[in-house]
Amino acid sequence: MRKLAITTICALTLAAPAAAGPALNVPKLLRAASKASGLRVHSRPTVTYLSSAAMQAQAVALLDGEYTPDQQSYDETVYRALGLLPADQALRPALVANAASANGLYDPQRRRIFIRKQPLKQERRELLTQLGVALQDQNFNLRRLSGLRSGRRDLALAGSAPVEAYARSRAYVANKRTLTATASPLDAFLSLESSFSATTGMRFVAQLLAVGGRHAMFTALRSFPTTTEQVFHLDTFLEHQPATTISLPTAVGMFGREREDTFGELDVRALLAAFKVPQRDLIATGWGGGKTALYRDPNGRQAVALVLDWDESADADQWASAVPTYIAHAFGAGADDVAFQRTGTHTVLVFGPDAAAANELAGSILAG
Repeated sequence: MRKLAITTICALTLAAPAAAGPALNVPKLLRAASKASGLRVHSRPTVTYLSSAAMQAQAVALLDGEYTPDQQSYDETVYRALGLLPADQALRPALVANAASANGLYDPQRRRIFIRKQPLKQERRELLTQLGVALQDQNFNLRRLSGLRSGRRDLALAGSAPVEAYARSRAYVANKRTLTATASPLDAFLSLESSFSATTGMRFVAQLLAVGGRHAMFTALRSFPTTTEQVFHLDTFLEHQPATTISLPTAVGMFGREREDTFGELDVRALLAAFKVPQRDLIATGWGGGKTALYRDPNGRQAVALVLDWDESADADQWASAVPTYIAHAFGAGADDVAFQRTGTHTVLVFGPDAAAANELAGSILAG
């Protein structure tokens, strides 16, 4: 195997539309979006214009519907174990700030577009983008992306990438984020993941269009990429290469598995980038499959496992060589409760309550 995000939930409108300014001609823009995308218009979506405050509230409501508080709590635990999040910091503020920055949203459940009131030129471009997403929904049913964020993280990110990227490319809208040199590990990680559609997704769309025009592009909307690896490497998408199946034990000694989620090539790249590990893109390219899992014992002690499979032994070698650098950058000298074990192309990194528990978990997970 060498070689999500559009929000699809139903939520109540939290604020009245903003006072109307110069009106955009929605039917005309819908026709323009149809011509640019090659997608047929089946109906006219409802467009609601919101003030900045109302748009932020709507974006957060949509965030919580798709990315549920329960899943946010799990990710907070995982991010803290990985060193992305300090013990005294919560994940929620960063998620809210990211969601609140949206200038446009499309909700396939209600087939409604929300646009932040802004200068007319920017408003027109954002509306064109969201109309493009609406046309994709009318032709390919974007509700299929709903609910993926809980437990199928990599699939959600992969599936939404071509949706947003194709819509923005047809509306000629750029949406790249620039990382500052002083960005915290969490900010760097979240920024790289949230800009995936606007960067790698755009390249994926351009490659599809170059290979087979709109027919190839529509193939990616009928059958979404199933891993972020497929978005990074077009050949794996064209060959329908799946992630390696990873099965985790439900119990190890006194520790029971509470929850698990996927961890894709994008996650590996973002994690290594957050801690400035050299050759991170080269290392992540060997990704074959990945999961995180939370284990807890009856006394409330917890451990987080990062399990990665690699395409070849040489790829696993590169990851094994990078792990000490990552650990040193993330935790300094205080990482005696971390265990790393490997068998062939299979690797396990466990962050436990102590070294003994971490090593026991790592060994049992590797043993299958």
